[in-house]
Amino acid sequence: MLRRIIESFTKPRAVAPKAVFALHDADRVVGNIAWQTVECASGDELSAGDRAIRLGEVAVELHDSKNGPLLSRKISVDEMFVLSHAVGLVGEREKLLGFGLSLGRREEQVFGWDWFNVVDSDHATKLQETGELTIRIALTDRGWDVVRTDFLTDVSLRAVRMMMPLAFEPAWRVVVRRGSWMEWPGLTSDGRVQGA
Repeated sequence: MLRRIIESFTKPRAVAPKAVFALHDADRVVGNIAWQTVECASGDELSAGDRAIRLGEVAVELHDSKNGPLLSRKISVDEMFVLSHAVGLVGEREKLLGFGLSLGRREEQVFGWDWFNVVDSDHATKLQETGELTIRIALTDRGWDVVRTDFLTDVSLRAVRMMMPLAFEPAWRVVVRRGSWMEWPGLTSDGRVQGA
């Protein structure tokens, strides 16, 4: 039962047409991420860096969910980990109460989901543990969306191994450093990347 619940978060339902953008926009910088990845059991650092994120690196997918459309954007942190930003798009600004940042791993299925509560028009805090973001919320072609995140503090994102019995302690953490930022592109009604 628990496995089905977790899989419902990690498997896309119906995906919109592949996002497209003008080739001349692919190299446009839409963010900068500084990070450190750590294996929790040993405390060993697996990677660290600081780099610009370009629009052509962002994978944008639209999923159907029981609560309405869910927009997911993914970027590579390093050769091992992928960071996802997921927002349930809503028709009214006051209904956008939070969003998720999650961590994936390329060679292994993991569960990673860290929820951020929108506490006012431009501020979000991590529900579990600590972390603060400045955010920008905007009305897009598909509804209200969190289109930018600025990391006010270091934010630790967790990834748990997907094996039975499920361990709830993270196997890895990616710490996104204070000062990192992303302008998250959206999708137009015809499947083109917009914003950022």
